[in-house]
Amino acid sequence: MHRHLLSAAAAAAITLAAPACGSKKDTPPETPPPATTTAAPAPETTAPPAETTAPPAETAAPAADVADAPPAEPAVDVVVWSASGDGAKATWYQVAGDEVTEVATRPEAALFDGTTLFALQTRWTRQNMMPCEALDDEGGEHAPSGAVDLPSLVARPLGSEAAEKVVVAAESAGGGFGDVDSNTISLEGSAGAVVVFEHVDTGYGCGAHGYDESGHGAFDVAAGAPVSRDGLRAAVSDLADKAREPIFAAAVKDECRSAEEPYAADDISLDGTSLRRTGDGVEVVYHFYVEPEAEWARNCEIGEDVGGPFRAETRLVAPTDAEQKALAKLGAEGVVGYSTVTLTGEARDAALTAFKDAATLAPPKPAPPAAPAVADGGGDDGGAAPAVADADASVVALIKDARKATAEKRYDDAIAAFSAAIEKDAKAARAWSGRGYAKLLAGKVDEADQDFDKALLLDNDDTFQAAVWFNKGLVAEKRGDKETARSHYETAKSKKPSKAVELRLKALGDEPSR
Repeated sequence: MHRHLLSAAAAAAITLAAPACGSKKDTPPETPPPATTTAAPAPETTAPPAETTAPPAETAAPAADVADAPPAEPAVDVVVWSASGDGAKATWYQVAGDEVTEVATRPEAALFDGTTLFALQTRWTRQNMMPCEALDDEGGEHAPSGAVDLPSLVARPLGSEAAEKVVVAAESAGGGFGDVDSNTISLEGSAGAVVVFEHVDTGYGCGAHGYDESGHGAFDVAAGAPVSRDGLRAAVSDLADKAREPIFAAAVKDECRSAEEPYAADDISLDGTSLRRTGDGVEVVYHFYVEPEAEWARNCEIGEDVGGPFRAETRLVAPTDAEQKALAKLGAEGVVGYSTVTLTGEARDAALTAFKDAATLAPPKPAPPAAPAVADGGGDDGGAAPAVADADASVVALIKDARKATAEKRYDDAIAAFSAAIEKDAKAARAWSGRGYAKLLAGKVDEADQDFDKALLLDNDDTFQAAVWFNKGLVAEKRGDKETARSHYETAKSKKPSKAVELRLKALGDEPSR
């Protein structure tokens, strides 16, 4: 409805003239001139008031425009975060039209799932690692060889009594035996309630089988469950085709690429997604994985990242206008997350208070564990494990040196050290399996297989057996015997499932019909 504002203005000035005292009745013709004379100035004196009232009428017009303008947009609460080194930083903004106001910051990622504000936090669980020799001596006493801190990623509610949700649980790190080099979880972005991440687990198992298991994943905090990648794979089938060429081109620069041999691939699959802020906004990056089928590249895994548009099947929601404005405040490109907080009243106040509260931050990563105590060989050591015999200690040292040489690709040195350990203790299963693995990497396939067979006779532990059977599968592949390789991998899987064995079975394809 339009309002019409009215202002008053003087249309005319009325002047009353009284007759002069002592005027003569016989001179009426003379009276009109004075009247005319006195009335003439009147319009001049009344004109200014009319002019002074005109401005109010002009100033009233803007008032009508203000009344016709739409009401101001309500402020929107938006929480965005960006990766910062090993951690992340979240910022709470209020967005009103084009005005973006910073309300508070938090030194870790945060998101809103539609009902609750959550902080994404890393928790650490310390696990003792036992020496591989403990598997050879069931029932014997062995001191831990060290300890590792294993990460979990959780969503902690802020300003609410909602339940905490585990996004990624800490892994067992090889069952607690052997060596673990690293175990990390990296945030790869979030959109609304969905958070995407990468989990990397690398190490050297007791079966002399090095492992490097990694992969992307997604978790829906609102649903409290992982996001399936099946729909995502179907949604980006066209991008998978486009990804082949850049992946193959990248392979030329890879150390496992032989310029003289043709390049081929068994399969290309989607491993996951991540979100990146670019100069134009936010982009979803699809992570593809390719495993070559060429014999020279059996152990070569090549990945490629391809940017693409948002798809409904990804369960990742494109940012709203308010979220885009808040994201623009981040400035630099990189991993990002965004969500709109729809809480009001006391619930909003409680969430904002907890967002600002340092007491709700994740506990820091614990300090590195102290080196395990070594018994001095005499007297009561207060419960510490008994001292290792000199002969056994020398075998352990040789195996550790040999594993280090294997990791550094000094295969001749590794084989020599493992052989020295076997001379001291012919029943050291880890020395046999370790030497076999070093020989396998050095191209001595037949000798490697003989060492693996010997190792299998010396240790029945499932973790150890799984690693050795996996290695025997690699041997069979090197010989071009896919059927035997598949059988060995299935045996390894039955002993202890792992991503590595799943990838090898996938690369071999379906079992041929009989």
